[in-house]
Amino acid sequence: MTTNINEHAVNFWASAFARTIQTTLCNPLIVIKTRLEVLGFSEYNSLFDAIKKVYIKEGPSGFFTGLKISLIRDVPFSGIFFPIYEYCKKFYSYAF
Repeated sequence: MTTNINEHAVNFWASAFARTIQTTLCNPLIVIKTRLEVLGFSEYNSLFDAIKKVYIKEGPSGFFTGLKISLIRDVPFSGIFFPIYEYCKKFYSYAF
């Protein structure tokens, strides 16, 4: 079983890039979901009311609150996890 260091680097950067896109695109949904969980319907009457109020109070950047910390948490984890997963998958396919 030979593993090229380039293969690990490609796996790292591919998974890190994919996680960056996923986290960025999903962050507005997570912001709204979290606010509905924490503040409940005492402040927001519905999902669309929450979206409207966040946009009016904070602007478009309000939907990306917490994005930096999410990226700091998720991207390195994904970048490390996927190459390890691929390595283990190959290792155990040869072992059995």
